[in-house]
Amino acid sequence: MRKMKSSKEDFTEQDLPSTRRQVFADCYKEQFTVILRLGFLCLALFLPAVLVVIMKDNFIIGATADLAEITKETLSPIHYAARLKYGFMSVLAFTLFFTFFSGAMRIIRQLVWREPIFWKEDFWNGIRNDSGRFALISFLTATINYLIGLLDGSGVTYILYGIYAGLILPVMIWSLLQTVYYKVGFFMSIRNGVLYYLKTLPSTLLIILVTAFPFWIVIELIPLMLVKYIVLFVLALFYIVPITMVWLLFACRHFDEFLNKEQYPSVYRRGLRPQAEAKEQGKRN
Repeated sequence: MRKMKSSKEDFTEQDLPSTRRQVFADCYKEQFTVILRLGFLCLALFLPAVLVVIMKDNFIIGATADLAEITKETLSPIHYAARLKYGFMSVLAFTLFFTFFSGAMRIIRQLVWREPIFWKEDFWNGIRNDSGRFALISFLTATINYLIGLLDGSGVTYILYGIYAGLILPVMIWSLLQTVYYKVGFFMSIRNGVLYYLKTLPSTLLIILVTAFPFWIVIELIPLMLVKYIVLFVLALFYIVPITMVWLLFACRHFDEFLNKEQYPSVYRRGLRPQAEAKEQGKRN
């Protein structure tokens, strides 16, 4: 079994970065190969979701080919039929992605913690310990989104989307972030997720927007099919891993602030230089 080091040379605690931003930069400088390898893993896991997008697009193209006139009124039932037919397939693809992405999350956690990485062991430990929670939460989240999408597009639909994006999705994300770092029951993780979300509401919503916006732009607004699929592949390869690192570093900061210092001192400021504590605390205040 070969141990992958965190840098080319052995380092001490004094060599660790002093801020989370420096952790992110150091990961790219010292572990770019690991990040690229994770990107290819994400690309492979993302293929079923892209396949569903392709099938849905082809369905819409085929259904509109015989229309004498393409208007909003004629397109609306076609798009509804496409959502009805392929929406649940998207739910399954989304669930499949996150089930196996739990293994990648374990590796990314080791990366931001500046810990040695054992690819096979870390990946399968993540699958064994976290895949059930990841599958359950991703399935519930995607199913709720799918069911809302089947509504008639009235004001009630937009209200439900607002509740989904402004409450359900953030709490579910915080539940998953807890799963990566701690052993916590499902309902306790939801309860804690509500509390963490309320304490970090603006920042959490901002990162959700940054995370989702590129995918929404590509799927909804790019009309050229080939360009759309290429950009989706690029996002899977080069975007999913760094935005996940941002989420984990963001969670680390707030877990340190709210929980780790008192209850989990062994992981408090994991991956950061110890003597930088006072300086970083001063910046927060």
